[in-house]
Amino acid sequence: MNLEHGQLMSTYLNLTRRQREVVYWVQQGLSNSEVAEQLCIAPSVVAGHLTNIYEELSSHNGDDPDARANRYTLIRLFAGFFDQYPEMACF
Repeated sequence: MNLEHGQLMSTYLNLTRRQREVVYWVQQGLSNSEVAEQLCIAPSVVAGHLTNIYEELSSHNGDDPDARANRYTLIRLFAGFFDQYPEMACF
């Protein structure tokens, strides 16, 4: 998966506030259960948010199954994102 900076920013800005919170906590290294605990929601809700985020990210790569987003892709894509744009962590 190779999103350009503009595509990554656009994807992030199109996420809901809750999805942004999930992205932030996943990027911080929390598991689904830990994210759920932080946000006072069920782990299945976190998984649903991640599925929707993955679909959004994958939509930039067409139908290439090798480019499908996963948890590690999400962490890699957003690694340093909140360092570079700290205001984005203020959901």
